[in-house]
Formats: sequence, C-alpha cells, structure tokens
Amino acid sequence: MSITTQKILILSCGTGGEHNSAAKAIQENLIEKGINVDFIEYLDMINPRIRNRVNNLYMKSTRRNGKIFKVVYKLGEIYEK
Repeated sequence: MSITTQKILILSCGTGGEHNSAAKAIQENLIEKGINVDFIEYLDMINPRIRNRVNNLYMKSTRRNGKIFKVVYKLGEIYEK
C-alpha cells in the first residue's frame, strides 16, 4: 500500500502586497493541518529582478488616484472581450 503525501504549491503575485498576504495566510493554515506547502511569487520563477520591476511599476501605476492603473485595467477588459 502506498501512502501519498499532500503537497500544495501556492503561486502569488506581489503587486500591492495583499495577494502575498492572503497566500501566506492560506499557507499557514494548511501547514497547521499537516499539509506540505510551497509558496512562490510566480515572477521569481522567471527572474527576481523582473519581479521587483513589475511590482514597482504596479505601485507607480496606482499613484495619483490610480489613473494609469485604471486605464490599463480597462484595456485588459477590452482585450479579453
């Protein structure tokens, strides 16, 4: 009989910080239940420098009432349709 061990990978994005906070809370809860959990910011898989640039760009886009972010978000919605 084989015993399988549960293992979960949580991928997150550090833009704004709240995504990572939520992911880490989930990670802690699962660890308390005895589940092996890996947490990775998905951009770290590409390059940590890229992660930092993307996160900084996001933070800059949300300044001044988030005008730039809102425009980019709307463009994304249009593209999706």
